[in-house]
Amino acid sequence: MDYLLKPFSLERFKTAVDHVISISSNSDQNTKQLQSLIDQIKTENTSSTASRITVKDAGKLSFVDIASITWVEASGNYVELHTADTKHLMRETLTNIKAKLPSKDFFQASRSVIININFVKNVVSNSKREVFINTTTGDTLKTTLTLKEVQARLES
Repeated sequence: MDYLLKPFSLERFKTAVDHVISISSNSDQNTKQLQSLIDQIKTENTSSTASRITVKDAGKLSFVDIASITWVEASGNYVELHTADTKHLMRETLTNIKAKLPSKDFFQASRSVIININFVKNVVSNSKREVFINTTTGDTLKTTLTLKEVQARLES
């Protein structure tokens, strides 16, 4: 970039204008290069999603594989990560955890529950139009979504 400090001469003004014109003539090429870099960064960010989540518990760190998480439940600023054999309590918001989970495998069933679609056994609707999702681990989770919405999320 170029700038002018007052007072400036006519010669300095012409130099600054020529510089701006030369930059603007290259702007189309620069825009294409910038867009290419942005696209590259986006693909790197989506492909480098972590495969596990770190859980701090009583002075030790544990690692939970994302693929083993069956569902996540929020409770204020805490979340419980449920796996087939255990659950882990974390001081984290549901929004932050949702950002760490791949959207192709997880969907938000209610304000406080995120479910891994790979562990959904079946979906049941009762006479009160309440929808429940049964997991392969034996958990039954109530959802605020309609049966059609759940079906759409599971099929996508």
